[in-house]
Amino acid sequence: MSSPILPAQGPSGPPVENDSASAGGPPPEVLDQIAAAARIGEQLRQAGHEVRFFSPADGGRVSIEVHDGDGNAIGTLSPAAALELAAGSPLN
Repeated sequence: MSSPILPAQGPSGPPVENDSASAGGPPPEVLDQIAAAARIGEQLRQAGHEVRFFSPADGGRVSIEVHDGDGNAIGTLSPAAALELAAGSPLN
């Protein structure tokens, strides 16, 4: 099963004089964070893993699972571990 999230693509065409925030887009620091998340997601995919977030119907806590390339759950992450992963820590 492949991830429905596609890797981030860079801009096509020449650079624009206006910053993206004044043109109605996200500020540059948000674009940088999106690009960093895309790189981490790609590293996970290359290692044969993906992280999935599940929101319970009863309004409880979100669960975070690690899945293999076939979509099988192979473990869970605490919110703190998910944040460490997002910051670039390796998946143990």
